[in-house]
Amino acid sequence: MKGRENFFSKNTYDSQLEELLESKNFNDETKSLILNIVYKIENAYKDYSKIKYDVKQKNEIIAEITEIIANYCDIINVINPTSKKIKFNIDKQRKTITTFPNETPLLQAIYYISTKETEIISDIIDKAVTKVINKGRALDGTEIIRDFNGWSWNNAIEDNMSKFYNLMYQSLIILIGRANVELAVKSRNTRGALESKIQELYGAEESRNIIKNFEVCCILIYIKNSKERLQEVEEYLEKLNKKLELMENKPRYIASITKKNNDSLKIVAAVEKILKSESILQAKYLKPQIKEKYKMLDNYKKYLKIVQQQRLKQINKNAKLINPSIYELNLAKLKSDIDLLNEFNDVYERKGSIYDRVTVFEKSVTASFFKKIESIEIKKDYINMVYELRYYNYLQVRNDKKIKDIKALEVELRNIQTKLISKLSDEKLIETFSSDEDNNYQILKYIFTTKSTNISKLYVKLRNLDKKLSVEYYDENELESETDIKFNTDSIEDLSKKTDKKIKIFI
Repeated sequence: MKGRENFFSKNTYDSQLEELLESKNFNDETKSLILNIVYKIENAYKDYSKIKYDVKQKNEIIAEITEIIANYCDIINVINPTSKKIKFNIDKQRKTITTFPNETPLLQAIYYISTKETEIISDIIDKAVTKVINKGRALDGTEIIRDFNGWSWNNAIEDNMSKFYNLMYQSLIILIGRANVELAVKSRNTRGALESKIQELYGAEESRNIIKNFEVCCILIYIKNSKERLQEVEEYLEKLNKKLELMENKPRYIASITKKNNDSLKIVAAVEKILKSESILQAKYLKPQIKEKYKMLDNYKKYLKIVQQQRLKQINKNAKLINPSIYELNLAKLKSDIDLLNEFNDVYERKGSIYDRVTVFEKSVTASFFKKIESIEIKKDYINMVYELRYYNYLQVRNDKKIKDIKALEVELRNIQTKLISKLSDEKLIETFSSDEDNNYQILKYIFTTKSTNISKLYVKLRNLDKKLSVEYYDENELESETDIKFNTDSIEDLSKKTDKKIKIFI
């Protein structure tokens, strides 16, 4: 949640970035692009923070970019747009970015190069979730310069897969808050941290459904257009089923763990014997293959100590696995992961689309607004909720659909918006145009779809047109939209008191 900007933050962080760029071996074009990113952030931040609401302070955004460049970017190559189809590429090991000469792909690459490496993750569900979060975080980081230019707000994500990455990430922010999402991103176990926070906020039963649908979406996105990744998921499920078969035979499972520990204890004892005897150590080291590999006796000793420590660590870990309470927890998690992957298989085999499953997940996200509205204690937070719900309505799902356009969410969105309008009216924060709830909603629902930056400047003008109501919406004095709505004729006298004059919506 944004707070008050430090008065000296701009000078402090701009100067730190400039000092960093002087220390880096970037060419003038690269430095210019990076400074342009900062200029665009400063230019767009006011509208960005108003429209999106749950954002970081401007100085924190600039500080984060500066830190990533300092720690993860040694080389930035700007290439000719005609020479490559992709807009950017990264090499995490070499700390290298290759990008088109454009601020948006460069900033996306800067965020993405600092994300957690997924190829080393063996758990497929963890890998899929982390991959989606990585992509979503990079798209979220570029939003301020991609979709806000100082005078308008646009959704400029181009391809459908990127829309899904972004939607998953923004949905998590709505569900658990930006601060909690970013803590999960930085944790060693992103998936576990997300699950834990969702369970904390929504309880065991509701969170189970949210987590399942989110993770199935992530796997569907992960394997999209990749036979290799689909095979990876299938092989992982087979591996889990074999592990379950072993664990459910508890005596055999304990025996297998005990055997592994006994084998490790023998190795620990053998290494201890070598380290305690200088003559044995020398004799082992003087073997040609060992001497060739380690070059020096001290290097060989270090290797033996590492082996010993690793084996002791594994022994302790294995001992915990056969602890009764930990065994039950691990068994439950294993069954849960298998059920999740089986559900994914079911969706995939029925040729279920990512879009369809995302729609199911978004029902949980949409429902979370009810919980948020009920928990509001400060009046102004009802206004903030209008901004958040308006932003959610405009999240892209695919090229032809935004959240507000999804038929399956229509009833839930209307119920939430009606409830929020009722709360705003009760708190005397918004004009009430009719005692009839439906009439009032039809007139006021525009606040959830207006593209006006500041909703507090919205006005409405009504005209009675023979059983229809002509409604004009103004951003102060500028006509923004107009429509006709049918209304309950019983309310004609009520509505006539509000016609033929421009009325401010927010009091």
